[in-house]
Amino acid sequence: METIIFADDGERSLERSTATIPEPGPREVQLEIKATGVCGSDVGAWHRKSAYEFIETPRVPGHEYVGVISELGEDIEYFAVGDRVVERPLHSCGVCSACRNGASHVCENLEITGFHFDGGFAPYSVAPVYSLHPVPDSLTDQQAAMAEPMAVAARATVNRTNLTTGDDVLVLGAGPMGAFSALIGDTLAANVTVGGLSRDRPRFAVLEDLGIRTVNLETTSASESATEYADGGFDVVVDATGSTSALADGLAAARPNGEAVVIGIPSGNLDVTAPEFVRQEQRVSGSYGARPADFERALEIIEGVPDELDAMSQSYEPDDVEDAFRAFADGEIIKPILETALLAQ
Repeated sequence: METIIFADDGERSLERSTATIPEPGPREVQLEIKATGVCGSDVGAWHRKSAYEFIETPRVPGHEYVGVISELGEDIEYFAVGDRVVERPLHSCGVCSACRNGASHVCENLEITGFHFDGGFAPYSVAPVYSLHPVPDSLTDQQAAMAEPMAVAARATVNRTNLTTGDDVLVLGAGPMGAFSALIGDTLAANVTVGGLSRDRPRFAVLEDLGIRTVNLETTSASESATEYADGGFDVVVDATGSTSALADGLAAARPNGEAVVIGIPSGNLDVTAPEFVRQEQRVSGSYGARPADFERALEIIEGVPDELDAMSQSYEPDDVEDAFRAFADGEIIKPILETALLAQ
């Protein structure tokens, strides 16, 4: 079969390659991949950022995909050939302290599809049956391919905060994590403001067309946004930037007893004004990955906002994979989706 791989010839590159179609083992299924999302972590790996140096090449990336079961391994229940599914790409050991205490998504020995083993930039893949979630018939492949990032956003905004109807919410970052978090807040009837940079203007246009307020943080600070759009500061700040300075600015714009949740993974330490942080009883939580229940919630959310997600996404043919990565990295689009089914033709 034809695949797209991360190659390493001094600089990590995206190249076409060939591989044997994988066969499922016990408790595994073979999947015919239909569509695969490009994630910010994929771009980080492509740019060879330090957080992704662990990836061994050649590697087939892709952890946000939808596929149809094409073959069953041994001992499979509940699923059948022809079922359309998405994969939960975080794979845990089951024996570490985190796993034994119900937090397998932050397993000490975590392995990730597309990083530790081959993923969805291919026409076929295999996946363990425990990681699969059925896809509603009402969703297109392009919409279903956004289940994983939507699950991550849902965990952060719904499970890791006290966000509720009427809250003033500041979302930092206009990429997919920020856009999906904003969309979730909007569906909960929160008063959402998305902050980004000048390079995010194409993304701002999409969000504004959907009725979501945007702010250029290069010209208007988070605190100024709080004065204009939030009464006494934002109730909830969602940081999807991975920038410690952006998070510090966002926290400064939170109200007393406000809270911030961090989805983006910063590369440095967070600098906060400790006396204000303590005296105002503010809270900061990290949020990583998604649990099975988050995927079920994500698929329900997607069913409710299909048109919005169509507006936020753009499909690319395999020949244009580098264009997809570059457009995403340059802030031109919110979510690129690769038509991986075309690799089988």
